[in-house]
Amino acid sequence: MPGADGARGGVVIVNQSFVQRVLGGRNPIGRRVRYRLFEETPGPRKLADPGPWYEIVGVVRDMGMSFGTFDPKVAGIYHPVAAGSVYPGRVAVRVRGDPGALASRLRALAVDVDPTLRLYDLQALADVNQDELRFLSFWFRLLLLVSAIALTLSLAGIYSVMSFTVSRRTREIGVRVALGAAPRRVLLEVFRRPLVQVTLGIVAGASLLGSMLAMAQGGVPSARALALLVAYSAFMMAVCLLACVAPTRRALRVQPTEALRADG
Repeated sequence: MPGADGARGGVVIVNQSFVQRVLGGRNPIGRRVRYRLFEETPGPRKLADPGPWYEIVGVVRDMGMSFGTFDPKVAGIYHPVAAGSVYPGRVAVRVRGDPGALASRLRALAVDVDPTLRLYDLQALADVNQDELRFLSFWFRLLLLVSAIALTLSLAGIYSVMSFTVSRRTREIGVRVALGAAPRRVLLEVFRRPLVQVTLGIVAGASLLGSMLAMAQGGVPSARALALLVAYSAFMMAVCLLACVAPTRRALRVQPTEALRADG
């Protein structure tokens, strides 16, 4: 990316993600970059005139410029700022131990450099976004509560429907037992249709949820997400089995004559 007209824009520092994503891991020192904007139009994209070249003079570590690994904004460029051009200014200082214990010392150093320089709102870097994180945490917990209620209602609905379906087969179960059918065979016959229906629903839902997780994570879902998906599917299957077992056991205890009398 070198330019023939020199680095008229000045010097810049890039982070490690810029080196990996834009430069492909090549040595960035001495290379030149420039910005080029384009406008979204109904027709072809219209490219604006390119800006001046900037020479890369250093590389720094990533400093949390985005929320995800797949976010392209992790690639960053840092420009030098002229004195007095930014107010208020924010400075990150790397210290050992408790950052709060260095507050008084840091203010004294600032006064030694410039008596008019004042430092305000000293805080650890991990606490800079605490207000936003608390806001997001509130909505996440609210969403989690609503999802838990919806899940409980859906599982209760599955249990009720399966239990009602099996209960309607009480007469059939009584007839089978009266004809000498083994309880195990009766259970397999009763369980087959509900299990097939629930299994198809779980497979369809798991496939849809897995594809949504893959899109959200920019590729293959993480092992933790897959484990939660498998656990949820197993839990739904357990609810289905429980819904089928209870009425079936009651039906097997009913005398064949009573089962026949139940429907007239």
